[in-house]
Amino acid sequence: MLLSAKCSGQEISFRERVQPLLANRCLACHGPDENGRKADLRLDTEAGAKDFAIEPGNADDSELISRIESDDPDVVMPPPGHGKPLSSSEQKLLRDWIDQGAPWQGHWAFEPIKRPSVPADNSGWSKGAIDGFVLQRIKEAGLEASGRADDRTLIRRVYLDLIGLPPTPEQVQQFMDDTSSDRFEKVVDQLLRSKHYGEQMAVSWLDIARYADTNGYQNDFVRSMWVWRDWVIDAYNSNMPYDQFIIQQIAGDMLPEPTTSQLIASGFNRNNPTVTEGGAIDEEWRIENCVDRTETTAAAFLGLTMGCARCHDHKYDPVSQKEFFEFFAFFNNVDEPGVYTERRGNTQPLIKTPTPAQVAALASLDGQIEALDRKAAASDDSGAIAVLQEWRTSKESGPSIPQSSWSCDDTGVKELQWSPAGKAISFEGKENAFSSDNNPDTTFERDQPFSWTCWVHGEARGAIFGKMNEAQGYRGVDTLILGDGRLKVHLISAWDSNAIAVLSKDALPSKWNHVAVTYTGNSKAAGFKIYVDGKPVATTTERDSLTESTVTEAAFKIGQRSQSSHLRGKISQFSLYDSVLTDEQVALKMKLDVIQHVDRVAKSGLDSTADDAALDFLEFSNSLQSEKAKLLEQRKQLIASQQTTMVMRERAGQYRPTWRLNRGQYDQPDKSVDLLPGVPEALPPLTEDQPRNRLGLARWLVDERNPLVARVIVNRAWMKFFGRGLVNPPDNFGIQGSPPSHPELLDWLADDFRSHGWDLKRLHRQIVISATYQQASELTQEKLELDRENRWLSRGPRYRLSAEQIRDGALLMSGLLSKEIGGPSVFPYQPDGLWDELAGGANNGPYKQSSGDDLYRRSLYTYRKRTVPHPTTSTFDAPSWEKCQIKRANTNTPLQALALLNDTTYVEAAKKFAERILSEGGETLDDRIDFAVFAAMSRPATLVEKTTLKDGFRYYLQIYNAQPGEAKKLLAIGESTTKTSDPAELAAMTSVASIILNLDTTITKE
Repeated sequence: MLLSAKCSGQEISFRERVQPLLANRCLACHGPDENGRKADLRLDTEAGAKDFAIEPGNADDSELISRIESDDPDVVMPPPGHGKPLSSSEQKLLRDWIDQGAPWQGHWAFEPIKRPSVPADNSGWSKGAIDGFVLQRIKEAGLEASGRADDRTLIRRVYLDLIGLPPTPEQVQQFMDDTSSDRFEKVVDQLLRSKHYGEQMAVSWLDIARYADTNGYQNDFVRSMWVWRDWVIDAYNSNMPYDQFIIQQIAGDMLPEPTTSQLIASGFNRNNPTVTEGGAIDEEWRIENCVDRTETTAAAFLGLTMGCARCHDHKYDPVSQKEFFEFFAFFNNVDEPGVYTERRGNTQPLIKTPTPAQVAALASLDGQIEALDRKAAASDDSGAIAVLQEWRTSKESGPSIPQSSWSCDDTGVKELQWSPAGKAISFEGKENAFSSDNNPDTTFERDQPFSWTCWVHGEARGAIFGKMNEAQGYRGVDTLILGDGRLKVHLISAWDSNAIAVLSKDALPSKWNHVAVTYTGNSKAAGFKIYVDGKPVATTTERDSLTESTVTEAAFKIGQRSQSSHLRGKISQFSLYDSVLTDEQVALKMKLDVIQHVDRVAKSGLDSTADDAALDFLEFSNSLQSEKAKLLEQRKQLIASQQTTMVMRERAGQYRPTWRLNRGQYDQPDKSVDLLPGVPEALPPLTEDQPRNRLGLARWLVDERNPLVARVIVNRAWMKFFGRGLVNPPDNFGIQGSPPSHPELLDWLADDFRSHGWDLKRLHRQIVISATYQQASELTQEKLELDRENRWLSRGPRYRLSAEQIRDGALLMSGLLSKEIGGPSVFPYQPDGLWDELAGGANNGPYKQSSGDDLYRRSLYTYRKRTVPHPTTSTFDAPSWEKCQIKRANTNTPLQALALLNDTTYVEAAKKFAERILSEGGETLDDRIDFAVFAAMSRPATLVEKTTLKDGFRYYLQIYNAQPGEAKKLLAIGESTTKTSDPAELAAMTSVASIILNLDTTITKE
């Protein structure tokens, strides 16, 4: 109970004492949930409580008091069996509060942030505003602040907090040798500039963002989102203003002309688990994805348990089910399916993320290709095209275009009275495909160029050709003449999420038309060109999201797709090419096609000079095309090697409607009312410049009118440095959560954070240079009795390090740690067969252990398989990353000690640490033990520690001298090699090093 020892005779705070009691005991039945409310009584609002149950100033006449004090089981509240009865002190609290007039306050978290005055401190202890607020509470609690921690403790503490690694002995000594008055501040500034700062800060954010390297659920197939993880690291290192950090992750894709970095940022909401199992219902899981994003956004930025309102009005907080689905609507227009059946790897929407070297190489290749195109265009000076233009009206036969890779002859079909095509194939709209067995060799793969030409009558409708498997998501290629006469080209991996669709803007004229389509093989809609009568026509793009293979075994057919779009009308002379025809070649092909099908009587009058000129042009063009083909192949391979990352993207066209779902079930929508994106009424509304979409939501989150986000962020920062937040637990700023221990400090920090540009490094610096943070952590008997959990901050923080810090620290001490920043996730030591045993071999095969430096990367980069978390991290309370997690558990179990003593990672680290001790620690055993303890704990060994460790070394040395085989077995653990002239000595020191790595002081922030 808040400051109960000091509250006698004082006005009772509704926010701090009464509201939490009502929330815990009464609101489940008498709160916001209209469907679950009993007796039509509300105790979450002042009007509801005072109209029916509370008589301000008169507890005896208040129904609330008569009910909670009743001995009648039919009258007493809470009813027997429906919650814990109120204790006598709790009953007295409510009685006294009502007698004081029952003063009511709104829930503190929903009230606007107001900058309070900093309490004065004449003691000289305070270093800044933070300390003024803290010291006031310390005194109110009847406690005293602790003195400053010693230098070695302090520098180790701040290193672990800001970069996640302990300082080296050299760094500690450098700090000790510095006599300047601002030496600690200089260390803090140095750490804030370190590239490892971003890594340390990213660890907790990845928990919140449910980041992992697999999809989750049964299949748990691989995905690759490490580019987004590296964006987070870089954002922290560059000190991106935190409001931009939020906006870009919620809606980076919706910013005006978004950069690649902003698109990558939007991957925050693609980190959710996704289903790939066959037979799953698409709409069900699409809804689940939206729910996940709704709950994650509410928890990460608002600190609210909004998911409680999915099935009914929230029982404690002012969030109705309708408001839940209005918030849900912000994410209901995302362009993605609910199920990615048996799909491995990244899924649409996604982007390529080339490295700077790849960007430069691609620009170079594009420049060379453009130069060849200009050279080909300049070749018109040969005069061949001009000569052939004259031939078009003279009915003289000209030279033929190079042999096509496949053509459809129209022999035997009724000859028309006149057409440029001469003879035509007539289709009647039934299953009369011209060819289904004479397949061309062309596979129509997305990264392979091709072209085709054909004569088409403008009145035709349906498929000109198709090589498409409609049963396999329409995989393949086709070209259609739509009902309005426009041409439409498809190249599809899976419709409509992974495909290209390009349409001509205008319909074909009602005549015979020479149609050509070319494709560069760049997997982009821009790679397609449509030509009519030898000239490119304007096009529009319907889909441009192709990233996967388009190859299909379906038959190649003229006049239909695999099962539909049967052609009605006439076409003739279909020719296919395994290359890209240039604009000039398409025009030439049309002219030659005209000439080939005109009366050939005049052939004898062919001008040989013109014939030679045309052939020279074609030979020159073919040479350029051959050179261009090589460059295009290099370009294709370069693009294929680029990493992808999944991003957010809104659906094109009509907005997907949102409805309230009965009991939250996907198949029970209430379609009587369409819901628009919106925010809870208990919080400030969207403004006119905040549109009802994700970008509007993102801007609303960081709007100064929003009282929650800044409070949530600074509270989370406080938790990082002190082990618990000013609001605890940190994931519930709602009515059922605990009120802040230091409400004025929380609001001062929140206001200061916002008013200084959402500067996170500045906030972290403020905290660690405060006297509050720099206190010693010694626990006296008085403080144990009055403040066991250090809620009033009368001592410094002390708690066990995270899983990542423990492993990274051991690798640092051993000299094995690789300090490379970013890149793909790695696979450190893991028990053999673990994936096969627990996941049935899912995720594309067994666990493949990394080698070299990748074995010793920081734990942040360890591959995260959702269904089988890495045992080294999960043993020390790292989550499975299946859901947003604001705070990890912090347990102390025997299994943790066993892991530190036996896991390959820690045994190998102990072995290499022992090598350092023997080679760098001096000649005597005393010096070596001092070196080892200092390296691990940043301080000299105590007499007891030194004596115990020396005795341990002598004991182990005796054993390994007597059993040299055991020494060799120990030194063979791990991938790193050892060089020693005395295996027994190294094995004995390895055992000592293992003990040091397992000590409570080593794995605790002290």
